[in-house]
Amino acid sequence: MNIVKKLSPHVADLIAAGEVVERPASVVKELMENAVDAGATQVTVEIRNGGIDLIRVTDNGCGMSREDAQTCFIRHATSKISEEEDLHAILTLGFRGEALAAISAVARVELVTRMAEDTAGTCVTLAGGEIQSVDDAGCPVGTTITVEKLFYNTPARMKFLKKNATEAGYCAAAADKLALAHPEVAVRFIKDGRDAMRTPGDGKLRSAVYGVCGREFAASLTPVEQEETLSLSGPRMTVWGFVTKPELSLSTRNSQYFILNGRFIRSRTMGAALEEAYRGSIMTGKYPGCVLQAAIDPAYVDVNVHPAKTEVKFADERAVFEAVYVAVKRALEGAARPSFAAPRAPAAPEAPTEGAHTVPLPEKTAGPVKTPAGVPHFSVPETPEQSRFAPQVLRAPAPVYQSQPAHGVVPHHFVPDVNAEDFENAIQPEPKKMPENPLQPLPDPVPAEPETQAPAEEATENYRIVGELFHSYIVVELDDEIMYIDKHAAHERILYNALKAQETAVASQILLEPLLLPLSPEDMELIDTHRELLAEAGIVADDFGGGTLIVREIPQHIDAAQAGELIADICGRMRAGEPDGIRNDILHSIACKAAIKAGWHTAPEEQEALVQKVLRLPDVRYCPHGRPVALVTSRREFEKGFRRVL
Repeated sequence: MNIVKKLSPHVADLIAAGEVVERPASVVKELMENAVDAGATQVTVEIRNGGIDLIRVTDNGCGMSREDAQTCFIRHATSKISEEEDLHAILTLGFRGEALAAISAVARVELVTRMAEDTAGTCVTLAGGEIQSVDDAGCPVGTTITVEKLFYNTPARMKFLKKNATEAGYCAAAADKLALAHPEVAVRFIKDGRDAMRTPGDGKLRSAVYGVCGREFAASLTPVEQEETLSLSGPRMTVWGFVTKPELSLSTRNSQYFILNGRFIRSRTMGAALEEAYRGSIMTGKYPGCVLQAAIDPAYVDVNVHPAKTEVKFADERAVFEAVYVAVKRALEGAARPSFAAPRAPAAPEAPTEGAHTVPLPEKTAGPVKTPAGVPHFSVPETPEQSRFAPQVLRAPAPVYQSQPAHGVVPHHFVPDVNAEDFENAIQPEPKKMPENPLQPLPDPVPAEPETQAPAEEATENYRIVGELFHSYIVVELDDEIMYIDKHAAHERILYNALKAQETAVASQILLEPLLLPLSPEDMELIDTHRELLAEAGIVADDFGGGTLIVREIPQHIDAAQAGELIADICGRMRAGEPDGIRNDILHSIACKAAIKAGWHTAPEEQEALVQKVLRLPDVRYCPHGRPVALVTSRREFEKGFRRVL
């Protein structure tokens, strides 16, 4: 007796439907993709009861002939490909020829279509994959497909569906993704008789984002200009679109949309590159949002690795990582770079008031520029060469100022200062090459030179340090703006940048009395594994036995009383961080512990030095934790509170 039997066409179609048609949203996705492939400029999707009772997709595409209207429901029948070579140049959304066959196998389907050259349209009805009737129909050019009673003949599949509202949300998400991928197509989504989403189809990505994601999300975006990157294997990948401003980061990754060659995809490589570009600019636990379009030669990407076609495989993952990282990083730096407006006449100096002093900015600087979100854009140096200079810690500096304690706190030395000349004379480290691991952090790209620049002697603006709030925030008056600087966040970023740019080992101090710290076996293993990195950061420690660590040297900027906190913080960061970022984690811990703390009193001279660095250095916008260094309020917004302006 034979045990191997050939499945009937009906059973085979039901199995195929299980792969392609997971839920009503799968039907919406496949039918909308067919509409776009047909050249439609308008697509309307209507669902009822989460898409289980009704899904109707109407388009104004090319339509089909009577013969094609029947052939399209045969499994593996498609107009997208015909030869093996076509699989290496797929630019259409659909190509398998499985969607309509799978959908009709588990639902009641009606297809109404007409081509421009036909005088009458065609209406085809199916049930369970079998054609019931083929008739003439009066209809406009294009195609309308109605899917009713989904899974009516496979009731076991119904129990895996969620509530109607949840399924409707999945359907809406499928429509949103296609609308973002094709802003040239006007998409309308109707849920239970009401318009839920609509895009204009004007070809502008921002318009599609506004229609899909709303005004608030669209206002939080900064543009990513078209960036073309030469990969290691030869193809060029172009990236453009929008990313959220760092200060408007999100709590989830749900607002990350990646579109490749007009197809929405899920890509861990592109997601990792996006988040790596934001490293140090957003807080831990927060994520950037984006709508990123990418174009690449289809021969270097395989879209045939999953029936739903949302997962793809790149021939060169490393090049994809590089292209996305560079494009996003430059967009973020561009958002931080101010426009150089025409110089204005210097304001007449005001008489300083008690508790405040006026200090002109050093030459070769420009004032901050306010963004719509109220976060300042800090100035860049006059020349691109200066913009590449990173601040460096001097080898053995002495503290410049010593502050007096406030509210009974321990006196704190303002970390050794570096004056403006030291910053400009710092040595730029050689550019780092691309890491072998595509997920390894990349070096920051060099910002482009501004198109126009004001003369150095005319670009100087006056600022006035008004005072300090809560011993934590420095208040600065800048013409028609008020800037609030978080002194701890600003100082932490300055120190972190200096330590990170330093090519030599961090200067250390030998403790007169070595510190003994009890550590867990896991932390002791981490310290032992990364002993060389710790030594480069100025930390010399050994296993003293009995679960105790003996610390002999610490960075010169750290008080001996903070050494225990520093080691604990470093161990915590190394446990939670990635192996490739261990050095940055160590330097981050040092900068955090060495920076001036909120609540500590700072002398006017210290405030002045900190404000000048915040205004001069273009990369002091966020602390290494991702918190903003400064906030800006316009004079108009301030005076509106007093009803002085309307």
